[in-house]
Parts: sequence; C-alpha cells; structure tokens
Amino acid sequence: MNDRDFKKWRPFNSVIPSRELLKRDEIIDIPNLSKDEIYEFEEKLKTSFYLKLPVEISYIENSKMNTIKDVVTKLDPLKKNIYTKNKIINFRQIFKVK
Repeated sequence: MNDRDFKKWRPFNSVIPSRELLKRDEIIDIPNLSKDEIYEFEEKLKTSFYLKLPVEISYIENSKMNTIKDVVTKLDPLKKNIYTKNKIINFRQIFKVK
C-alpha cells in the first residue's frame, strides 16, 4: 500500500504553501483611527508628558500587538514619535491609549 499522507496535500501546497497561510493569520493590520480618537490619544499623551503620569499604550510592532505602561518623556511632532523611558513608538503604530 502507498502512504498518501503527504502526497494528497501536494496540489494544495503548490498553490499556497500552508506555512504562508499560517503566517497570514498572525499578521495584524493597523486600524484606521478617527479624528476624535487621534485627538483623544494626543491629549492623553500630552497629559502624561506634562504631568509625568504613566500611560498605557497599545501598539503594533512587527505585526504583533504590544502594550507598554510608561511615562512619556518626549513628543516629536515632525517624526510623530513618542519617547518613553524604555521605548520609542511612532504614532502610526498606536491603536489604543489609556
């Protein structure tokens, strides 16, 4: 008898490799933020910067969601970077600020 375990999946793998399909599931798109959300996030980041209060920032990096809780030390409006004590995050990566 023939062992067909891997042979029966060859046509499918030749069109789209299964490894690539698994990678596609892990990729997260950056959501489009409304003007109100952007304004709200900016205000929270400014408050953290001026009052030295910790803020929780959820952002996407390398197609993965990450969260950091830290104090904003610098805001760069030209590059749109947010500097914390431990990390530099671009504003385009952010999808939630608490």
